[in-house]
Amino acid sequence: MAAPHETTGAAMATDDETPVTERENEITRHLDTQDAHGIVDLLRQCDEQLQTGYRDMPALQSPAMLREMARLSGALQELLAASDKRCAVVLAGSGTSGRMAFLIVRAFAKTLQEQGCGHVDLHYLCAGGDVALFAAREAPEDNWRLGDTQLQNLVDRYDKLLYIGITCGLSAPYVAGQLHAGLRSPTKTRLAVLGFNPLRLARRLPIEGTDWTFASTLETVLAHDGLLVNPIIGPEAVTGSTRMKSGTATKIVLEVVFQAALTNLQDPATTRPPAPASQDPAAWAPLEKRLSALLDPYFAHAAATYSDPPSCATMAQLIELGTAALQQRRHLYYLSHDVYGIEALIDASECPPTFNARYGDVRAFVRGGYTTLANAEGNLRAQHNDRDLDLSLDDFVQFHAPQLTSNDCVVVLLVGQESLEPFADSLAAARAHNCTIRIVRVDDAANRTPNADGDLQDIPELKVHGWAPTAPFLTELTVKLLLNAISTGAYVRLGKVLGNRMIDLQVSNNKLFHRAVGIVQRFSKASAEAAETALLRSIYGVNTLTKEPGFSISEHVRAATEAARADRRIVPTAVLLAAHPSMSFAQIQEVRLPPLLSSLHTVLRSASSCS
Repeated sequence: MAAPHETTGAAMATDDETPVTERENEITRHLDTQDAHGIVDLLRQCDEQLQTGYRDMPALQSPAMLREMARLSGALQELLAASDKRCAVVLAGSGTSGRMAFLIVRAFAKTLQEQGCGHVDLHYLCAGGDVALFAAREAPEDNWRLGDTQLQNLVDRYDKLLYIGITCGLSAPYVAGQLHAGLRSPTKTRLAVLGFNPLRLARRLPIEGTDWTFASTLETVLAHDGLLVNPIIGPEAVTGSTRMKSGTATKIVLEVVFQAALTNLQDPATTRPPAPASQDPAAWAPLEKRLSALLDPYFAHAAATYSDPPSCATMAQLIELGTAALQQRRHLYYLSHDVYGIEALIDASECPPTFNARYGDVRAFVRGGYTTLANAEGNLRAQHNDRDLDLSLDDFVQFHAPQLTSNDCVVVLLVGQESLEPFADSLAAARAHNCTIRIVRVDDAANRTPNADGDLQDIPELKVHGWAPTAPFLTELTVKLLLNAISTGAYVRLGKVLGNRMIDLQVSNNKLFHRAVGIVQRFSKASAEAAETALLRSIYGVNTLTKEPGFSISEHVRAATEAARADRRIVPTAVLLAAHPSMSFAQIQEVRLPPLLSSLHTVLRSASSCS
């Protein structure tokens, strides 16, 4: 295919114009210069913004956000109490947002049945389907038609439906399409949006194939009594990596909203929530107080994990072990069970789009496989006959362990007093290949006893403080922080981040295309038009763009996806092309990764010191 000539040429936004989710976090400005311990400490400081907030914008526990969460919890409670109607709650999103939707539905579906709310069905919708739960599929985020159709199919089945669209940047076309579907049925559908940007910074670029934007759609929703929960928790530790803090905040907000609604339903004093449009502060005060009380343990728990020196030492050691494996182009494997194994699957799935990692560089397997996953579409491995969809420990032993080498790293993640015995076959297979193996046990501070599982007791066991046997959501929080730290830290140490910006991400949807242009412009000091031209040269592998009008961003994304499959480093190459326009594409392509990243770091550091 010939390369297009057309570019958008938008000017670089000022910080005030840049969505918070796309800004650089001042805390992590020098993330790439840190050792593993330094990375953990910067992640701690960044995660503290979950509680403290960002600048003068409304934080999670601000009065404004507690009010919006109370209204959302009240809308949920209203459905739970409507036993004479067929009701549904739908949580939906793309990428991390869709995966968090799945986790919440999985956690609360059984609880609703147990509490007599069998008339309410819980559904999750993830752009790209169930495969996208653990194998990154970023392009469907741009498919607003798919989102529209999927939600309309559910609206048609129920008397009342509460829709919660999750889009960290207030930008996903997939969610916008679903909002349009809901707006067509105002008498039976209540719409809510969860994100982490101010409304004024919702995306205002036209959605491809429409004459509307996400911002205009959201404004219409709010004009029709819709809800917007958008606490501002600050930029991500790695710029734009909303799988981290935004993903954590998504999980926390939805868990407390569901818990508050279920608790209120059982409390005679709060059986019915206030009227949805009530502006009386006194009416909402009890629910706001309950929500604030539910949030407190999350903040305290995260602080306790990060303030425990052995826990931080464990994170740092695992970052170094993961880095060592990836430097040899080998693998980091997680083996676990239940929801903790699913969290590992999710963390692994997010590495390819974030760091342009090969699928399988970071891989997770969960005891029980698809039975444990309990996803709507069932056993995807059997349906698609694809080894990339293997999930179970048996799959690991039979199909993946034979390819292990001494450069691979295998991490078994346990919680509380769980035995290693169910992992015995997996560990034996790993030991047969002299892999680096670590047992990581999420435990409480009082229990620091080593494992005593017979032949397995000589495997080094590391501890992380964070087991909360009576509050499993808090244990899940610790596990998410741990996994995010390991994979992010390893790729930072590998050289995939410059400062705190990704420089080797996949250009796999509209959002990432625009992010890539910004990265090229930021580091090359080129104009926006020159940066986009360099990105397109890199995508299409040409020295000069031809004059061929009509190419859309979705077509650029498809071409970039094909280039990534050929192991081309689109964004690093584009930065060098923009910084050195006289260099040919072929000259840059002669340099392979990691020397390409090393060269990029050297060039940009030199340019920075001279400016």
